[in-house]
Amino acid sequence: MNKKKNNNSPIKFRAPYKSGKYHIFPTPNILNIYNEESYESTVRYINSLDSIIKNKYKNVIISFVDCEYIKAAAMMILYAKIETILKKSDVNISIKTSLNNEINKFIKQVGLVFLCANRCSENDIRKTKDGYPIINGNEGEFRDDIIDFIKNEIYQGVLTDEEEYTLSDAIQEAMSNVYRHAYPKHTPSNQRPWWWMCTVVDEQLFLLLYDKGQGIPSTFAKGNTLFDKIDWDSSDVKSAITPTLKQYGLPESTNVAELIKNTTVSDSIMISLAMSDDITRMTGNDEDKHGQGSKSIKKLVSDNKNGKLWVYSNRGLLFYQDDRTLPELYNMRNSIEGTLVQWNIRIKND
Repeated sequence: MNKKKNNNSPIKFRAPYKSGKYHIFPTPNILNIYNEESYESTVRYINSLDSIIKNKYKNVIISFVDCEYIKAAAMMILYAKIETILKKSDVNISIKTSLNNEINKFIKQVGLVFLCANRCSENDIRKTKDGYPIINGNEGEFRDDIIDFIKNEIYQGVLTDEEEYTLSDAIQEAMSNVYRHAYPKHTPSNQRPWWWMCTVVDEQLFLLLYDKGQGIPSTFAKGNTLFDKIDWDSSDVKSAITPTLKQYGLPESTNVAELIKNTTVSDSIMISLAMSDDITRMTGNDEDKHGQGSKSIKKLVSDNKNGKLWVYSNRGLLFYQDDRTLPELYNMRNSIEGTLVQWNIRIKND
């Protein structure tokens, strides 16, 4: 995670205010979760929108007038928050655009204006003249369309069979995780939403998947069926988690199940353990081996020169590049209230 300031600009954050019948929520000048400082102000702002439902506001304006800088992951979480609010209430939300034309272009590109006007995502996977919109779905909805679009429109159909498999496997695994693990078991299948975003910048493909579920740290815990079925004493599991234990100065003999049960373990460590070499597939039961499997998710970047994987969940972040180095782990004060997976991969992998 970048510790430097964004665009050399100090973060400015105005409080919400009322003007006539409208409750106005000005965005910070910087919306970016890739930077430690702006992460907190960005997430705090997005979570502050929950007051719309709490206070039963009827007319709201999300004002981007102050916004000077916005990145994909922040837009994804903001978009999902707004769509969730629209579905849970009868509030009318409109957008006040920025003084920056590039930001206005991005707002339109992802479909935020359409969302507020129509109270739902447009879900047009095809590239438009404005760019790639955010897609909202449940279970495996749109999955094949998304994979075909990336293969045919972005890669122009030149993926090898192995590359296509790696791409498909990563996306399928991530979406499967949302359905199987992100939301409480009693949640109806059509109420386990995810949001998908795809964008290309300077030969870099950015793929993002976000859900508003319980988060990896909450689901990867004692009492979770999949967690409890893992044989923590097996040699395979011990081999998988040893690098994470060493990273935190813990002995290899550490009983991870008891550690998680009896101590307060940071969200980033929980993410790292859950992502340890497909540890959640080591249950011995075929029906459980869909896991929160990490190998396929990580392979998409480890096979790609300069690839990067970001896994945000609740208050933690795991940043991964390849198996030769340990992932970087970060913990924050504010929660993204779910899980966001982002792959950065080069389209032309020279």
